[in-house]
Amino acid sequence: MIAIQSSLDGQRRTFKELFEFFNRHDFSVGGNWDIDGGFFDLKMGADEVEGKYYFLRIPGIPEQGNFGENDAIIRLGTPFLLVHHYQDNQDDTARYRTYTAVMDQFASPVEKDAPASDEWVRRTEEWLRKIEAKFSFH
Repeated sequence: MIAIQSSLDGQRRTFKELFEFFNRHDFSVGGNWDIDGGFFDLKMGADEVEGKYYFLRIPGIPEQGNFGENDAIIRLGTPFLLVHHYQDNQDDTARYRTYTAVMDQFASPVEKDAPASDEWVRRTEEWLRKIEAKFSFH
């Protein structure tokens, strides 16, 4: 995880306003959110050879209400570059469960927070500056 200074840090809006803004710019709400907070994620790219996925992640911390409620007041945290490094083959712990007849075939991350090259840090900063330019500060 590489934190990137941003004028978005500390900005407050309703969840609905943030969700609509980030959604218009290809962000999604990260899958690991709960009522206490979450992330607006932009998948910037992937390196299929190395099995890495690059995300610009912007934390959202509720100050009033719960994350996910339209009228909740959310404060944005410091954006960061997150790199997930995945295995390039099937999970070694995959097993067949006779009682469900389901095969576990999803690879677990090798590293949930893999290192990033200077090039990806630069790209992330460029993406972030474009988002900042479109954000309405008030």
